[in-house]
Amino acid sequence: MKQSTDRWSNHLLRRMQACDPEITTVSISPEDSSVPLNGSPFDAGAVAGHGMTRTNVSTWLALRATAREVSAMPVPQFLIVDSPFTGLGSSTEDQRTGTALLNSLTDLATSEQPAGTEGLVIIACTELHGTPGPVVREIRTSLADGAVPGLQPRQSTTT
Repeated sequence: MKQSTDRWSNHLLRRMQACDPEITTVSISPEDSSVPLNGSPFDAGAVAGHGMTRTNVSTWLALRATAREVSAMPVPQFLIVDSPFTGLGSSTEDQRTGTALLNSLTDLATSEQPAGTEGLVIIACTELHGTPGPVVREIRTSLADGAVPGLQPRQSTTT
Protein backbone atom coordinates (compact mmCIF):
# COMPACT_ATOMS: atom_id res chain seq x y z
CA MET A 1 0.00 0.00 0.00
CA LYS A 2 2.83 2.40 0.86
CA GLN A 3 4.41 1.87 -2.57
CA SER A 4 1.09 2.67 -4.29
CA THR A 5 0.46 5.83 -2.24
CA ASP A 6 4.06 6.95 -2.88
CA ARG A 7 3.47 6.54 -6.62
CA TRP A 8 0.15 8.39 -6.30
CA SER A 9 1.89 11.16 -4.30
CA ASN A 10 4.52 11.59 -7.04
CA HIS A 11 1.86 11.98 -9.73
CA LEU A 12 -0.07 14.41 -7.54
CA LEU A 13 3.00 16.51 -6.74
CA ARG A 14 3.67 17.08 -10.46
CA ARG A 15 0.04 18.09 -11.07
CA MET A 16 -0.09 20.36 -8.02
CA GLN A 17 3.16 22.09 -8.94
CA ALA A 18 1.73 22.86 -12.39
CA CYS A 19 -1.08 24.72 -10.59
CA ASP A 20 1.05 26.23 -7.82
CA PRO A 21 4.88 26.15 -7.95
CA GLU A 22 4.97 26.81 -4.19
CA ILE A 23 3.69 23.27 -3.51
CA THR A 24 6.86 21.39 -2.57
CA THR A 25 5.59 18.26 -0.84
CA VAL A 26 2.59 16.00 -1.17
CA SER A 27 2.40 12.75 0.73
CA ILE A 28 -0.85 10.81 0.47
CA SER A 29 -1.41 8.81 3.63
CA PRO A 30 -1.61 5.02 3.14
CA GLU A 31 -3.83 4.83 6.23
CA ASP A 32 -6.67 7.15 5.21
CA SER A 33 -5.72 8.62 1.79
CA SER A 34 -5.58 12.13 3.26
CA VAL A 35 -3.65 14.67 1.20
CA PRO A 36 -1.26 16.88 3.20
CA LEU A 37 0.18 19.71 1.08
CA ASN A 38 3.48 21.21 2.21
CA GLY A 39 2.98 19.35 5.49
CA SER A 40 -0.45 20.87 6.21
CA PRO A 41 -3.72 18.93 6.13
CA PHE A 42 -5.85 19.43 3.01
CA ASP A 43 -8.66 21.20 4.87
CA ALA A 44 -6.22 23.68 6.47
CA GLY A 45 -5.55 25.37 3.13
CA ALA A 46 -8.26 24.20 0.76
CA VAL A 47 -11.73 24.92 2.04
CA ALA A 48 -13.08 26.62 -1.09
CA GLY A 49 -12.11 28.22 -4.38
CA HIS A 50 -9.08 27.40 -6.45
CA GLY A 51 -7.29 25.56 -3.61
CA MET A 52 -10.07 23.02 -3.27
CA THR A 53 -10.64 22.78 -7.01
CA ARG A 54 -7.02 22.16 -7.92
CA THR A 55 -6.50 19.67 -5.11
CA ASN A 56 -9.66 17.65 -5.78
CA VAL A 57 -9.27 17.43 -9.56
CA SER A 58 -5.49 16.89 -9.39
CA THR A 59 -5.87 14.13 -6.79
CA TRP A 60 -8.33 12.20 -8.94
CA LEU A 61 -6.22 12.66 -12.07
CA ALA A 62 -3.13 11.49 -10.18
CA LEU A 63 -5.01 8.43 -8.91
CA ARG A 64 -6.04 7.63 -12.47
CA ALA A 65 -2.42 7.99 -13.66
CA THR A 66 -1.29 5.68 -10.86
CA ALA A 67 -3.93 3.09 -11.70
CA ARG A 68 -2.80 3.06 -15.35
CA GLU A 69 0.68 2.00 -14.19
CA VAL A 70 -0.57 -0.85 -12.01
CA SER A 71 -1.97 -3.71 -14.05
CA ALA A 72 -4.12 -4.93 -11.14
CA MET A 73 -6.04 -1.61 -11.18
CA PRO A 74 -8.18 -1.49 -14.35
CA VAL A 75 -8.96 2.04 -15.52
CA PRO A 76 -12.03 3.00 -17.57
CA GLN A 77 -11.27 4.65 -20.89
CA PHE A 78 -13.47 7.62 -20.05
CA LEU A 79 -13.75 10.21 -17.31
CA ILE A 80 -16.57 12.66 -16.60
CA VAL A 81 -15.62 15.71 -14.54
CA ASP A 82 -18.36 18.03 -13.33
CA SER A 83 -17.35 21.65 -12.75
CA PRO A 84 -13.55 21.28 -12.51
CA PHE A 85 -13.14 25.05 -12.65
CA THR A 86 -15.61 25.92 -9.88
CA GLY A 87 -14.26 28.62 -7.61
CA LEU A 88 -11.69 29.88 -10.07
CA GLY A 89 -11.69 33.58 -10.77
CA SER A 90 -9.60 35.87 -12.94
CA SER A 91 -6.51 36.18 -10.74
CA THR A 92 -3.15 35.08 -12.13
CA GLU A 93 -3.10 32.12 -9.72
CA ASP A 94 -6.61 31.04 -10.73
CA GLN A 95 -5.77 31.33 -14.43
CA ARG A 96 -2.61 29.23 -13.94
CA THR A 97 -4.67 26.62 -12.06
CA GLY A 98 -7.37 26.57 -14.74
CA THR A 99 -4.85 26.21 -17.54
CA ALA A 100 -2.98 23.42 -15.72
CA LEU A 101 -6.21 21.52 -15.04
CA LEU A 102 -7.43 21.91 -18.63
CA ASN A 103 -4.03 20.74 -19.93
CA SER A 104 -4.11 17.71 -17.59
CA LEU A 105 -7.61 16.76 -18.69
CA THR A 106 -6.67 17.23 -22.36
CA ASP A 107 -3.52 15.14 -21.93
CA LEU A 108 -5.59 12.40 -20.33
CA ALA A 109 -8.02 12.38 -23.25
CA THR A 110 -5.25 12.17 -25.84
CA SER A 111 -2.99 9.66 -24.07
CA GLU A 112 -3.08 6.08 -25.24
CA GLN A 113 -5.10 3.87 -22.94
CA PRO A 114 -4.05 0.33 -21.92
CA ALA A 115 -6.45 -1.07 -24.54
CA GLY A 116 -4.53 0.85 -27.22
CA THR A 117 -7.22 3.49 -27.81
CA GLU A 118 -7.47 7.13 -26.83
CA GLY A 119 -9.49 8.12 -23.81
CA LEU A 120 -12.55 10.29 -23.59
CA VAL A 121 -12.88 13.10 -21.07
CA ILE A 122 -16.15 14.96 -20.68
CA ILE A 123 -15.95 18.25 -18.81
CA ALA A 124 -19.26 19.75 -17.71
CA CYS A 125 -18.70 23.44 -17.01
CA THR A 126 -20.05 26.89 -17.71
CA GLU A 127 -16.71 28.15 -19.01
CA LEU A 128 -13.25 26.81 -19.79
CA HIS A 129 -10.26 28.29 -18.00
CA GLY A 130 -7.26 28.42 -20.26
CA THR A 131 -7.03 27.98 -23.98
CA PRO A 132 -8.23 24.58 -25.16
CA GLY A 133 -5.97 22.65 -27.48
CA PRO A 134 -6.99 21.56 -30.98
CA VAL A 135 -8.24 18.18 -29.70
CA VAL A 136 -10.86 19.80 -27.45
CA ARG A 137 -14.36 19.86 -28.88
CA GLU A 138 -16.87 22.14 -27.24
CA ILE A 139 -20.59 21.35 -27.29
CA ARG A 140 -22.63 24.30 -26.08
CA THR A 141 -25.94 23.51 -24.45
CA SER A 142 -28.64 25.39 -22.59
CA LEU A 143 -31.46 24.45 -20.27
CA ALA A 144 -33.94 25.83 -22.80
CA ASP A 145 -32.64 23.56 -25.57
CA GLY A 146 -31.85 20.58 -23.35
CA ALA A 147 -28.67 19.83 -21.45
CA VAL A 148 -27.75 17.14 -23.95
CA PRO A 149 -28.27 17.87 -27.65
CA GLY A 150 -31.19 15.87 -29.03
CA LEU A 151 -32.93 15.31 -25.70
CA GLN A 152 -36.11 17.08 -24.69
CA PRO A 153 -35.57 20.16 -22.49
CA ARG A 154 -36.36 19.89 -18.81
CA GLN A 155 -39.82 20.99 -17.79
CA SER A 156 -40.17 23.47 -14.94
CA THR A 157 -41.29 21.86 -11.68
CA THR A 158 -42.73 25.09 -10.31
CA THR A 159 -46.33 26.12 -10.86
